[in-house]
Amino acid sequence: MKKTNYLYKEFNLENMINTSMKNLSKGTLQKISVVQALLSKPDILLLDEPLSGQDSDSQKTFIRMVRELIKDGVTVIMSCHELFLIDQLSSRILQVKDSKILEIKRTDISSDEYASMMFYRKEADKSFVTPNIKGIYDYHENEDYIEFKTKVSESNRVLTEMINRGYTLKYFER
Repeated sequence: MKKTNYLYKEFNLENMINTSMKNLSKGTLQKISVVQALLSKPDILLLDEPLSGQDSDSQKTFIRMVRELIKDGVTVIMSCHELFLIDQLSSRILQVKDSKILEIKRTDISSDEYASMMFYRKEADKSFVTPNIKGIYDYHENEDYIEFKTKVSESNRVLTEMINRGYTLKYFER
């Protein structure tokens, strides 16, 4: 119970302990799945798109905790599309392409740094859909804001385009 409470706190789930799972968002359900996976120290941890729908604070917590597991000798195998996650956690990269498994050299993937941006949702934009802007990765939204990652090398262009569309920046983090 002590570890469960610690993980709930780390993933900002404390106020949802008594909430039925059917009433939780996709991102919160994803956090709960991650908490379940982190409750014990397995020999091998298999993860499928572990950051899907998670906010940037939860993503940072996840990366920190998985790094600790790796240091403790846990083998982590995960499927993901987030290059920043691959950059942060992988020691070996395999790609499935044309029904074949290919090993990718670390130098063959982007080594760009990523920036997180959060914008307040426009009042008239309650039915917001993901902005069609090149360079947006790992998108997350709720009623009050939209948040995503972009390569630092593309961040000025993406920031300018969002502001030109009428969004107000809440924070930018590199």
